[in-house]
Parts: sequence; structure tokens; C-alpha cells
Amino acid sequence: MNVMESQNERILKHLRKYGQLTSIIALNNYHIPYLPARIHDLRKMGYDIRAEWITTSKRKYRKYVYNGDNKKP
Repeated sequence: MNVMESQNERILKHLRKYGQLTSIIALNNYHIPYLPARIHDLRKMGYDIRAEWITTSKRKYRKYVYNGDNKKP
């Protein structure tokens, strides 16, 4: 198993458990420095993951939301 597969598996496990993930959580909890690339990989594999923009008074960031185990056709 290569490093990318391992990161993708950890992301998918988190998304299945919590339903969403941000880059900060991915970096702090799983040591994944660039979450958008891994989300891109998972989408290419057919997983239905959407991005939502979150805006606070201090910053703007993406939250990735998992739409279940149903893969897109």
C-alpha cells in the first residue's frame, strides 16, 4: 500500500464517521498537508464529496461533506 492510498483511506474513514472534514482537521489529526488533492483522488474513484465554503470573521475555508457510500456513476 502506498502513502496516497493510506491517506485516502484515512480521509474516507473520517468522512464516513463524521460526515465532513476540513483541511485544518486533516492536517492536525492525520498529517495530511493538502486535503484538496486527496479529495480529488476520492472523487475520481467515484465518491460523492462536495465542497462548501465557510466564512468566519477571520477567514474563509472549505469544508468537504460526504454524501454517503453511493458512488457517482
